[in-house]
Amino acid sequence: MKKMETIAENAVAWLKRGDAVRGEKQLGMSLRFIYGYLKGFIAVAILYVVVALTIILLDPKEFSLFVLRYVQTEEYSQLKVTLWGHGLMLLFGLYELLLLKAEKRKKKRRRV
Repeated sequence: MKKMETIAENAVAWLKRGDAVRGEKQLGMSLRFIYGYLKGFIAVAILYVVVALTIILLDPKEFSLFVLRYVQTEEYSQLKVTLWGHGLMLLFGLYELLLLKAEKRKKKRRRV
């Protein structure tokens, strides 16, 4: 029974210190980054579908865009996202974090 009481006391002390609020802020920033990354993923996916349809209709030779690369051999054909494509998704995520920081600054100015 004493163990449960100490756990409850520690939880109350943790909440009073404000660690929970910091944890929530970190979670919010992480979710915002993931949101931006997914927006980038959708942009690359749309480009992927357009290129895939072009490949199906025109049957081109090997080519490479900055974010996608198409490789054609005798055994297989492969369309894949390059490192630049993943970097583009990362930039979308970082941009979303910058927007979040700008929103926080606006909220601080309004409070004052």
